[in-house]
Amino acid sequence: MKEFDQGLQQKVRDYIAENSMSQVTLGEKIGKSKGVISGYLKGKYIGAVPELEAILREYLNAEKQRSEDARQAMPFKPVGDYVPIRASEEVASLIEYAQINRTMVTVVGDPGVGKTRGAFRFCRDNPNSAVYVKVEPCFASVRGVLRMIARELHINDRQCAANLAWEIRERVDGTNMVMIVDEAQFLPHNAIEQLRGYVDQRDFRGSQGIGIVLIGNEKILQKVTGKNAQDHDCDQISNRNGMKHICRNAKISEKDVRLLFPLLAEQGAEKELALMHRICKSRNGVRGAAFVYNNAVHSKEKDISYEGLVRSAKATEIMLTGI
Repeated sequence: MKEFDQGLQQKVRDYIAENSMSQVTLGEKIGKSKGVISGYLKGKYIGAVPELEAILREYLNAEKQRSEDARQAMPFKPVGDYVPIRASEEVASLIEYAQINRTMVTVVGDPGVGKTRGAFRFCRDNPNSAVYVKVEPCFASVRGVLRMIARELHINDRQCAANLAWEIRERVDGTNMVMIVDEAQFLPHNAIEQLRGYVDQRDFRGSQGIGIVLIGNEKILQKVTGKNAQDHDCDQISNRNGMKHICRNAKISEKDVRLLFPLLAEQGAEKELALMHRICKSRNGVRGAAFVYNNAVHSKEKDISYEGLVRSAKATEIMLTGI
C-alpha cells in the first residue's frame, strides 16, 4: 500500500484554496494533469508518489519564497506589470485605432521602451476582441504565425497553411477583433503579406476585415515600407498601413520616471530619480531601469539610495559611463 505525506497533501489543498486555483491550473504549473493532482489529494495516485511529492515540495517552497520576497519588497513599491507611461499608453491607443478603423498599424521602438506592456494593457482591457501573439524565430513563417493565431482563436492548428488561413478568415471577418503581432521583425515578407490580407474587405458583399498591429524594431519598418523608393515589393503592405509610430527611449519623461518609481518620487529623492531617468533614456530603456530598481529592492540590503542603485546597476551589468 502506498504511503502519502498527509501534511503535504494538506499544504497543497491550502495552496489551491488560498490562491483560488483549480487543480487543472496547479497541474499545468508542475507539468501534470488534473487527474494526477486529484488522485494524489484523494490518496489514490497510482504513479510514483515520492517523485510527485518531490515536485510538489519544490514548487510550494519556491512559491513560498516568492511570496515572502514580494511581501518584503512591497513597501519599496517595485515596478509592477503595468505602469501608464507615455510610450505604453500610446501603443494601447494605436491598437484601438487599428481596431476601430480596421487598418494596419506598425509600431517600432527601442528595446525596453514599453511597447509590449502597452499591448498587454490593451489585451487586458479587451480580452474578447484582442488576439496577441509573440513571434519567435522558430515560428517565423507563414504557417508558424498562422498556427500561433489559430491557437489563440481555439482553432485546430494542425493544418496546412492554406486551411489555417481560411479558418482564421472565417472566424474573424466582420468581427471587431484586432490582431497584435509582437516581435514582428522576425516575420518574412510573405507572412506579412498574409497578415495584411486580413485587413482587406473580403468580397463585393462588403464583409469587413479587421485591424492588424505589427510591433517590433527597425527591421519591421523596413519590411513594411521598403528599404528605398525603388523597392516596390512592399507596396501592397505599405498602402494598407494606416499609421506608423516610433517609440524612443530618449522620449521617456521625468513624469514617466516618477510613475515608474513612486516611492522615490514620494521621498523627493531627486538625485536617485535623475539617475533612473538617465538609465531609462539610455539603450537600457525602461526595462533596464526597472531591473536596476527591482534588483536593489530584492537585495539583502534593500538599499534604494543613489549609492545602492549604482551598485545594483553595476551588478545588473548596466554601464553608467556616459549615462
